[in-house]
Amino acid sequence: MLIFDEVFVGFRLAPGGAQAYFGVRADLVTYGKTLGGDLPIGAVCGKKHLMKRFREDRPADICFARGTFNSHPYVMAAMNEFLRRLEEPAISTLYRDLDEIWERGAAALSRRLRNAGLPVQVAYLSSIWTICFTRPSAYNWMFQTICGRKVWR
Repeated sequence: MLIFDEVFVGFRLAPGGAQAYFGVRADLVTYGKTLGGDLPIGAVCGKKHLMKRFREDRPADICFARGTFNSHPYVMAAMNEFLRRLEEPAISTLYRDLDEIWERGAAALSRRLRNAGLPVQVAYLSSIWTICFTRPSAYNWMFQTICGRKVWR
């Protein structure tokens, strides 16, 4: 069984998420707030036999999923709008050349960091970036904790 956790990645790599990006089809997939326009949402999607909420031999023994924002109209409307817009040609255009665009940006930033004599470089997968240190230091954690939030959010 193949399970994709797309809570963090969501639709950043492709309109069909990481599955579309890597050309695979997962048995189960989880999504988070990227699906609902940054509103609190969680979704589990999968093949019919895995998503069944009851047992054949005990049909009254239903598995309920409960939570504070379950099926909240505001969140469901935002999710519906996001999924509708994702299919529009204008949105599809945003994904065109996405890897090349982010690759140029990551390379330029890594070059500037190297030219400034800083022991860091950018590691990336399309629009998902992180900073990697090129040599050990007792203070590496400070950059990730303090600077990382300002740069990437």
